[in-house]
Amino acid sequence: MSIRITSHWLIVLTPVFFLPIVMDGGTCLPDALRNAVYITVLLQLLVILPHEFGHIVMSRCFGIKRGTLFIGGIIGGWLPDDDYGFDRLTTGRRIAIFAAGPAINFMVAILCAILHNRWHLHASSLLSIAEINVFSGLLNLIPIFPLDGGRIFRELLVIIGVKTSQHLTYVRFAAAVSGLGWMLLILKHGHWTDWFTWLLVTIAALYLLMDRNVLYYEKPRNHRRTWNSRY
Repeated sequence: MSIRITSHWLIVLTPVFFLPIVMDGGTCLPDALRNAVYITVLLQLLVILPHEFGHIVMSRCFGIKRGTLFIGGIIGGWLPDDDYGFDRLTTGRRIAIFAAGPAINFMVAILCAILHNRWHLHASSLLSIAEINVFSGLLNLIPIFPLDGGRIFRELLVIIGVKTSQHLTYVRFAAAVSGLGWMLLILKHGHWTDWFTWLLVTIAALYLLMDRNVLYYEKPRNHRRTWNSRY
């Protein structure tokens, strides 16, 4: 299987996101920065990469042999190459590919819980990894495009027979309601950095959805298809 790995230089700034959270406990800046780097690496290796690995494995099961893996610090992405037929997969198989990432997060969480209960290996670390994986899995299922939940929601519109011309309206509405609802929840119970992150996610989702074609953009840029050619 051919996988092209890419990232953005802004990945080096990812620990800055965790600094306010770490420093809330009164940790000095050098220690806080070191802890923020540690959290970033741990998050990438034990949460994000397993999530993307799930997408890759499921894509491979359906004959998608090539694509691009994006590494972004606290985010990641898997973009199958449509030369190998992603755009021609059935709706059910596309949903399976999108759902595979969160499924792997839940599996990692279960594995951590088993290790904790049976051998008590680094109990606090295992439970933290399990909690973060559960949180990541659930978060990715929120119907905000282009998260997995938003893509699954788009495919469900096909299954229930919603007209193609109405898809964009429904997906925009789901993204706006889900994003703003989550922000209100975080405003009451979370940290301000979480709230700011979801503000950016919601804005980015709605900005992407200004382009009708983005709903059916699952492949490298030189393989774009027009809106009407998708169905």
